[in-house]
Amino acid sequence: MFPHFAFGFTSAFACRKINNLWQKNEQNVFDPYNNDVREMHAIVSVMKPLTTWHLMAALQEYREACGGLGISAYSKMPEVIESANVMTTWEGDNNVLLQ
Repeated sequence: MFPHFAFGFTSAFACRKINNLWQKNEQNVFDPYNNDVREMHAIVSVMKPLTTWHLMAALQEYREACGGLGISAYSKMPEVIESANVMTTWEGDNNVLLQ
């Protein structure tokens, strides 16, 4: 489980970078010559697939670690997995974003 937590922390640093770029460039986000906006778009386009695929792998591992309770409605894991699964398609399918 610790590698999943470590990936979550590193993803948080990337989110902070994206947030800082957004705050810095909010007024110029539609300027086609703004390189910072291009950088922000590239980071978001790469981080979204990586984090959602990792999330799904982590949830699957957590469910397996719970044994039979992992598929029980009492654990709420099926609900969480079902809700998180759509994240690989929201805002653009992961395979398309990485193209």
